[in-house]
Amino acid sequence: MAYITKTQKKVFFSVFSIIFIYFLWFLISLFYNNDYLFPSPHEVIIKILFYLKNTDIYIAIKNTFYHIFISFSISFLSGLFFGIIAGFSENFNFFIRPIIALIKIFPTIVFVLLFLVIIPNEYIIIAISFLIMFPIFFESIYAGIKNIDNEVISELKLDGAYFNDAIFRIYIPIIYPYILLGVYQSLNLSFKLAIMAEIIVGINNKYLCVGKMIHAEYMFANISNVLALSFIVVFIIFFINFLFFLINIFYKFKN
Repeated sequence: MAYITKTQKKVFFSVFSIIFIYFLWFLISLFYNNDYLFPSPHEVIIKILFYLKNTDIYIAIKNTFYHIFISFSISFLSGLFFGIIAGFSENFNFFIRPIIALIKIFPTIVFVLLFLVIIPNEYIIIAISFLIMFPIFFESIYAGIKNIDNEVISELKLDGAYFNDAIFRIYIPIIYPYILLGVYQSLNLSFKLAIMAEIIVGINNKYLCVGKMIHAEYMFANISNVLALSFIVVFIIFFINFLFFLINIFYKFKN
């Protein structure tokens, strides 16, 4: 009997799972027999192809990426800055911990409702994404700093290395795997959060974006279009995951 590798098993069962979901979806659509209520996979695929031929979807994806880039950059830089300070300053860590805990525990929908009142619509998307991603980056950076070997820190002190210089030459390269983990975790989440926020803002958003398109199609009960747009987002997230997979392989090979 030929030996089946773990990778081959993983590929087989992943493909089998996709086929199973497809046929389950197909059977449910046959049961409802109503493309407006529960569209068939074939109908959704047709809609996906229609959107891919439409320039509006690419403008929407570009604007959604813009929202993600802004919120991701602010969250990353804030998490990096405060995570490093908390990693080296116990007093600051005690100070910021309740704030991080409040952001993580407080219901997100309450923040959303509050932002709808006090923040201009174009900034709500960035604010919501920041609240979710910032704690992830902070925890990743903080964990990386605390896991640096004490001998490395002692040697730097003995060598008289300046803190600012050591941050960029020593500490950040050491905690790079933690940074990569935080980026990976938050980037997937940031896409879903940005689109959720775009849907909440809806027609009040002055820019064409994926969430606004989903909101508009839902308002007209075009469920097949909603699913088609959602699957386009899923494909984008899969592509991003694949890029991170390649980056991770490159990093492991390099080291």
